[in-house]
Amino acid sequence: MASAPENNSATVEDEVSKLDLSETHGQSGEENKDPEGQPQEPGEGEGEGEGKSTVLVQHSEPAKKKKSRGRKGGKKKATGFEEFFCDPPLTPKEYEEEKTVIYPLDRPFVDRIEECIQRFRARRRMDSERDVVFSRYLALGGVDCTTRQFQSTRKVDPEDLEGLSKAEVREITADDVVQRGDVKQDRRWYNPEHPEHWEVDFAGVAAGFCSVEISDLAVSDESLYRMGVETIFNFLKYVEHHEVCLEYVEDVRKAQKVCETALDEMPTVVKVTSKLPGAFNTAAAYLFCDGPEEEVIAIREDSDWQVDQKPLDGPTARVIFGTAVAILLDPELGKSLTGPDAAVVDTEEGTFEIVNISLANDRARSWFRSASNHLKPIGVKLQTCGFITVRPKDLMDGYDNSLNEALSITGEVKFILDESILQDLKVGQTIQMTVCTMNAGGFKFIKSVRQLLPTFYTFLPQKLMVKFKEPVPDRRPAPSIHSPNYQEEALAGIPVDNGEEMDV
Repeated sequence: MASAPENNSATVEDEVSKLDLSETHGQSGEENKDPEGQPQEPGEGEGEGEGKSTVLVQHSEPAKKKKSRGRKGGKKKATGFEEFFCDPPLTPKEYEEEKTVIYPLDRPFVDRIEECIQRFRARRRMDSERDVVFSRYLALGGVDCTTRQFQSTRKVDPEDLEGLSKAEVREITADDVVQRGDVKQDRRWYNPEHPEHWEVDFAGVAAGFCSVEISDLAVSDESLYRMGVETIFNFLKYVEHHEVCLEYVEDVRKAQKVCETALDEMPTVVKVTSKLPGAFNTAAAYLFCDGPEEEVIAIREDSDWQVDQKPLDGPTARVIFGTAVAILLDPELGKSLTGPDAAVVDTEEGTFEIVNISLANDRARSWFRSASNHLKPIGVKLQTCGFITVRPKDLMDGYDNSLNEALSITGEVKFILDESILQDLKVGQTIQMTVCTMNAGGFKFIKSVRQLLPTFYTFLPQKLMVKFKEPVPDRRPAPSIHSPNYQEEALAGIPVDNGEEMDV
């Protein structure tokens, strides 16, 4: 191999950089081959006196690039709320610890349930929605769920938790506590030192939560409602599985049944509420109620949520109303109620409990079918109707002005209702509605429905206390005849005489 002159030895790297490295295009080594395809030696075919250096570059096969494997997300960890999830079995050591240290019967109930709530949160993965729902359930049961000022995971530095046991960390970071003692007592929450007006009632709290609290939160969102009820059911199962309070085990099981009933009944309640008061009562309200608040429209039978765009007219409403009355009650009454002298003589709003539901008998059903066939050519859809029997009920809802204070209805009364609605109602449900009384035979119909409540409806006074604030001294005097606009003047910065300290 020829050696390169010294003055050109520094240009080797430059020459290499000028080479055409094109092996990836099937041309590697072409420059180092003679026309016959044989490799040439360095300097071969070149004048040695030209002072050029020749470098033999051998190209190796390009290394195959490894396919970059994207990070595959691992399996999601169980949240504890899956459909077929169950708590793992306890080891003998864990079982003995729970029986003798954590949940023994000789330990106060408040201590056991407090630790149970904290351990339940630690063993479940709750998203923000589920966390809010569970906190509202605990608050309804008198457990303080407010964030503690200098504790909880929002305030504790992870370095401060090093060296502590799981139980100690859980106790430091927990927000769910049962209040104790008389220091800074908050009357919103249960305190074992002041047990008046409180009692342990798992079933009652579950009923109040499923019928009022979560209903207000979810409105008509069935998925959110179901998630909330399933969360409480999961917690109650945890309480029973770990034998937290054996003295209340039957009450815990009743609460579980309330949750199961809620999951079955509440979707139907929401569905039937959208149908009320039905085609018959809608026609009656159109005929006899002056100044309807909204345009009266005919309900389509083939859809739960859609309605006909065409409003009811007088003849159609009269046919629907008169035919149903004639079939179910008396033809003569039907004539008088559809006559020119028919009128509403009384309208009142009240709360009633459903005590009986009567579907149409075979005779009435055949009459409805025959009448429907006759009316179909003129575009009138006649629905089969039946009866609902109700009686007045005093409803506890947190308001002092009861709807039944001046109600003239004292006993049981029947109302005509569409059969498609009757099939979804249940005895024991509560209905708040406006009732109209006619001048013919004391006939009554439902003008409008304000609310339909489930059979397990329970209102808990604690719902009114959750946002309660203790009164504090107010140094500003109340408005008086001498200073009627005091509040506005104080906000505007106008100097006024300070009054005596007073409690508000």
